[in-house]
Amino acid sequence: MISPDPSRGKVHINFGATGNSQEFVAEGWSGSETAHRWTIGKTSSLIIPPLDFPGDALITFNATPFLLQDSVTVQKLSIFLNGVMVDEFALSGGLQRYSIVVPFMKFSRSKVNTILMEHPNAAIPADFGINDSRQLAISFESMSIEPEDLGLFLDAHLLLRDTH
Repeated sequence: MISPDPSRGKVHINFGATGNSQEFVAEGWSGSETAHRWTIGKTSSLIIPPLDFPGDALITFNATPFLLQDSVTVQKLSIFLNGVMVDEFALSGGLQRYSIVVPFMKFSRSKVNTILMEHPNAAIPADFGINDSRQLAISFESMSIEPEDLGLFLDAHLLLRDTH
């Protein structure tokens, strides 16, 4: 089973060709490209290991929407954690960093966590004369999940280590 990195208190996913995204991706993903990986279809999902750190979590991701001037001007993104919606975005620019603060109680400490992403504006570039038949929505470069208060996590980690 995949584990978070306890020394830094986070899970980090690199979606590029030399990254580790294959350990986390489930349905709705294309293969990794040089620096990113596209979602395909209207939904995609990630499987995240059980997380055991105190406090709320910060999910940060770097992503680029698939856009075509006058045809596809925004990619909507709804993010669900273990079946509960945690945030919605309207992506309309180039590569940007997005962040979500998630109450820690929404993460499982004993079972894998599922992040489901709905992207209903996915489009097929070939329908617009571009040589690509995949149904693309959003290109992800990276994602991290860490305690919102990393200092609190490190204090708790050191305290647990010292008691064993």
